[in-house]
Amino acid sequence: MTRELGTALGIALLGALLSAGYRSAIDARLDGVPDGAADAARQGVANALDAATDAGPQAQALVRAAQESFVEGWQSAMWAGVVVMAVLFVYVLVRGPRSPSDTPAGMPADQPEPARAAAG
Repeated sequence: MTRELGTALGIALLGALLSAGYRSAIDARLDGVPDGAADAARQGVANALDAATDAGPQAQALVRAAQESFVEGWQSAMWAGVVVMAVLFVYVLVRGPRSPSDTPAGMPADQPEPARAAAG
């Protein structure tokens, strides 16, 4: 359950960072793009690609701006993921493995502890 929760939180966090990175990067790349298409592009990369069909001569510039902004947002999100994983790695290194004296009596140190039966 903790793995599933961590995965869900990680996806939500990295997705939010990707979206924020895209939105902050797209504005600087929308010079000369019609206002309607630019507004759609600010909402997301899929909207930008859809709006490119109505952007006339600026269609290619809009598609390129959306692609570059997506990559920039993706890079920011991935670097944030690297930082989180590095912090967790250092935590595991510092905490270290459990010593044999921490294991229950009669159980080998490399064996997981058996699940306890629920009291009925």
